[in-house]
Amino acid sequence: MKEKENLFLVVLFFGGLWGITEATLGYLLHFLPRGVAGFFMFPIAFYFMRCAFRETNKPQVIFYTAVVAAGIKLIDLFIPFKSPASSLNPAMAILLESAVVYLFMRVYNEKKGHIFWKTTLLSFAWRSIFLLSLFALQPSEGIHQSGLPQIILFLSLHSVINGLLIGWYLLSEKPQKTRIIEKYPILPFIIVVVAIMVEFGFSHF
Repeated sequence: MKEKENLFLVVLFFGGLWGITEATLGYLLHFLPRGVAGFFMFPIAFYFMRCAFRETNKPQVIFYTAVVAAGIKLIDLFIPFKSPASSLNPAMAILLESAVVYLFMRVYNEKKGHIFWKTTLLSFAWRSIFLLSLFALQPSEGIHQSGLPQIILFLSLHSVINGLLIGWYLLSEKPQKTRIIEKYPILPFIIVVVAIMVEFGFSHF
């Protein structure tokens, strides 16, 4: 029971932090030239999923953490006059990211050889699956409607930048143990509540 409780708290903690980052930094980055946000948001998402995995050494927490972050993003569905696609698309992206990262973590063996090729392929994989999903579902807005040049950038340049950032993180990461969760078990719940409030607040702008 103790192990399950710890897993639950870890998922809430990192999923909530991911949700806060999506709501704040993700929102602010979209004021920059188009596409800049894509350079950073997947590496940030990878960081939170990687932290949750390293905290528990259980691959399934990658998906659970993404479910929390995606659930926070879906708060936007309750905002009147806001396009459902503006909430559903990011939530779908978060879940697809977790699926690809889950597979990556299952085969990643901590060896540093060819790391940038591996992480670039990781980014290209989730972007390809996400793009194919958009073409299949045809939501009212999304990268699939941006034209061929933007789609090529989405799959190429963004994948390379993501791969470099994630590879650099994996090469430089240090031993991890987030004792704060054990010391303050109420903290993950507070973070999730804050994430919901921040998401709801920023979505009104």
